[in-house]
Amino acid sequence: MMRVRDGQIIVMGISLGVWIHARPKSAPITIKTQTGSNMVKKTLLSLAIAATTAGLAGCNISSVEKHNDNVDTTPVTSGTVGNGGQATEITRVIYNPSSTNAAGLPNIPLITDLLIQGLAGADSDCASEDTATCLDGTIPFPGGDIALGGAGYNPIFSAVGDLDGFSTVSAIDVAFDGALDATSIVTTPGPTTNVLLVPLNYTNDPIAGGKPLNNDAPALNAANPFGTPVSIEASVVTYSDSADNANNVLRIMPKEPLASKTRYLVVVTDGLKDSEGVGVRSSTTFSLLATATADAQVPTAAKLQGAIRSWVGLAKGIAGGLGQALETKDIAYATTFTTGGGTEILSAMAAPGLVNAAVKQSLPASLRYVVESNLVSNDGDISAATAGFIGYVNSLPEANKTAIITALGGDQAWQMNAGAAVTLAAALPQPAPRVASFTATGIDLNAFGISGTGLSMSNGSIKLPYYLSAPDTSALANTALRSFAGFWQADDTLGSDLSALLAGVGLSASAVTPPSTNVTRLFPLAKTGLHTSESNPLGYVNVPVSVFYNSSATCSSGYSPVIYQHGITTKRTAAIPFAAQVVAADSCSAVIAMDLPMHGLEPSDQAMLAGLYTAPADMNGDSVVNAADNFIYGLLQQRHFGLTQSAAGTPTGMLVVPAGGAGDTSPQDGIYDAAKSGTLFINILNFQNTRDNMRQAVVDLLNLNASLGFLDFDGSAGVDINTSEPVKFAGHSLGAIVGTPFLALSNALGGSSGENIYLNKVEAGVLANGAGHVTKMIENSFAFGPNIIAGFEEMGRQAPTPLTLSQGSSLFELTMHIFQATIDSADPINFAGMLQSSASSTGVLMFQVVGNGTTNAPDLVVPPAAFADNGIPPRVMLDDGITGEDGSNNKLAGTSAAPLAGATPLAAVAGMTAATQSVGDGSEYLRRIVSYTDGTHSSFGTPTDGDPTDNGGAVFGEMLSEVISFFAADGKSLTITNTSVVKQ
Repeated sequence: MMRVRDGQIIVMGISLGVWIHARPKSAPITIKTQTGSNMVKKTLLSLAIAATTAGLAGCNISSVEKHNDNVDTTPVTSGTVGNGGQATEITRVIYNPSSTNAAGLPNIPLITDLLIQGLAGADSDCASEDTATCLDGTIPFPGGDIALGGAGYNPIFSAVGDLDGFSTVSAIDVAFDGALDATSIVTTPGPTTNVLLVPLNYTNDPIAGGKPLNNDAPALNAANPFGTPVSIEASVVTYSDSADNANNVLRIMPKEPLASKTRYLVVVTDGLKDSEGVGVRSSTTFSLLATATADAQVPTAAKLQGAIRSWVGLAKGIAGGLGQALETKDIAYATTFTTGGGTEILSAMAAPGLVNAAVKQSLPASLRYVVESNLVSNDGDISAATAGFIGYVNSLPEANKTAIITALGGDQAWQMNAGAAVTLAAALPQPAPRVASFTATGIDLNAFGISGTGLSMSNGSIKLPYYLSAPDTSALANTALRSFAGFWQADDTLGSDLSALLAGVGLSASAVTPPSTNVTRLFPLAKTGLHTSESNPLGYVNVPVSVFYNSSATCSSGYSPVIYQHGITTKRTAAIPFAAQVVAADSCSAVIAMDLPMHGLEPSDQAMLAGLYTAPADMNGDSVVNAADNFIYGLLQQRHFGLTQSAAGTPTGMLVVPAGGAGDTSPQDGIYDAAKSGTLFINILNFQNTRDNMRQAVVDLLNLNASLGFLDFDGSAGVDINTSEPVKFAGHSLGAIVGTPFLALSNALGGSSGENIYLNKVEAGVLANGAGHVTKMIENSFAFGPNIIAGFEEMGRQAPTPLTLSQGSSLFELTMHIFQATIDSADPINFAGMLQSSASSTGVLMFQVVGNGTTNAPDLVVPPAAFADNGIPPRVMLDDGITGEDGSNNKLAGTSAAPLAGATPLAAVAGMTAATQSVGDGSEYLRRIVSYTDGTHSSFGTPTDGDPTDNGGAVFGEMLSEVISFFAADGKSLTITNTSVVKQ
């Protein structure tokens, strides 16, 4: 039987691209690793360096038993061992860095620290010309510096170049040149373990070290190098572009999120058997470098040899602790990989004082709001805003004025400190009270078909910092790409903006100077983007917000706040059915709804848009404004900026040119039948843009939370929200996905003694139809999966040399890992642990639709799981009687399975338990998930029986009654009434 082998090491350059062929710089970073009892300084090799091993080319390596770890220089047939005088074929790991696959990538398992060199200068991301010290922890990938729209742009390469590590939740694949026996896999730590994933304990950052500028290299803890082995799911899968039943890929999947910024050791031993029952072995290349008694003479080969020897030494060390006395030949594969940032970036954006205590904002919220108002009214002019703030303080009654002056340092220093506070607020716009304005009178929703509830809607906008870039709505054709092509950039002006403040506490500008343009865990602070006016000094946008309340109610202390976040491709008015029920149950509750990034009211909302927005002049400058022009003006004020997705997946305007010019009221005026809110939120042409839409949504919610006590929406003077009342939150679909980090951060960092004193803690939160491990959730979504998968397939076809990027292919799976690693810093699954840590101070209720397994399908939009052990297998394995799938696509079953995708694993990691009956006596906060056997994804927002299941209305009613009971008890009890729709 002939098998493809990885061959000898040859002098070859490794091409790193299909669209782009180039090499990055070869400067390595150093690490310290444990080998036996000695700490050995090693270096990691960038994969972009050619593997030159002429000094070793004359040696052949055999796994003949008698030679153990020695090099056998006798001519033997590669890939065989002696077996009673007969040659027995050995299945080996595919590991040959000097050869490449169809995409030009090295033929090795690519989830490895060999990729992470650390110096951003290799891909033009440095903030300065000093590339030798430009360590930002990202992968130095030369193809990553081409922006979307540039010649040779590749979204996958662009994302790789910005990664500060590998995914905390995605699979690690190790390919072999023959079929494997899945039944031989042992992952339970012990004497027979043959697949291991183990965290390594470093005394400093595993990539950047402690002081990278002083060459303080990453160092393993010599006294305690190993953490507890990770609970993993190891299986054998077949890529869809391989032969049927190839069964040659070992897939390792964590059952819980890996720790961020942590180095992990992967070990596969010869206890893993192939389909013939023979133990697998390392490749000849790997074995040669691991066992050679002589050091390689060529520097690049020596570096790779050093890394492999270190990994093998670590593998022996952990195996010894488990009762295994392994020799080098017994180790089929070993490597390390380092995870990227998880909660660090959004935590820092929520509370920059975590990065440096000197920039922590501590003005009381009422004064911070005065600062904000002056910054907004003076267009970011710090001198004018400072003068306005000082004038406000001087206008106060004497007792109040004296108290503030004393708090700001007394008569001699208070004005200088006031200026510093204004400067800090302008330079570092963390979540804080923001300026909002509302229409003078609310809208009676009876006119829009919501009758008998007493519900009114006030509409307005809130000025929020926008870290992405917004187009100029008066010149969409020339600026639309901004919103699609951009992503967060490191704040490179903090050092100069805050120089005086930093000097006052003995710090230099370098304390807040980013090493590169990348926003990573090593520098997690972003700057606001390019907006409508290129001279916009604050970097704010006006975000539409609606408040639903009972205008007839008498609420002497103000309304109790409930924040609602809608789902993908919907809009803030999706809150109306929810708000109607909540306000009917408690007339002194107000539901505040804000559009997600790239979402908003649509052309189909023409009547509402015309009523809500009155432009001072129409788009063509005419002095007379009519309803049709108001509609167009209103559409451009939405968060989607009047943009939707074209057939090519790029931005296009929602409007058409009015046939009759300004004032034309004909049906075609401004209408695109295909226009849809939120179609640009998931952006497979720019993974970082997708990530930052998610991160922006979280920061927006944090800003709204911090602003609740300053909202005046009912038409009478004075603020209307009583923040002494517990803050509640409900998020549906994407709203629950971004709502999970929002809840976690608000409760971990907020409160009067928190890292951000402006954030209110959220006492009760509802997460309906959310999910973690978002990329694999999308792949398994009946609503979104087919389009996303087709988009990747087309991307492969459009490559200069066509590539197979179809679902389940090797390149598709690698791409999905890169996509997930990109969005890890916003993925709910990575915030589940933080959410769990606030269990004693906030209640959380989750909803998911799981179906009944026969006639009722599970949620087909955001699947609750994609793993058989979690109750629902991958989409391709679901029965066609309820889903339309044939239920037998075994070739995709293994690659699409994901134990951390969906709401079920998210709830488990967050410490939630199932609720099947009423629970809680009001004495402690609840953490519960309710699973529904009826209904659909839209049941949380659609109060009808046609959603499309016959029982959808009943599910909506039960969900909302549970929400109302949960909110009424401040998250400490839950009433379940209709158990017939709840899984028992």
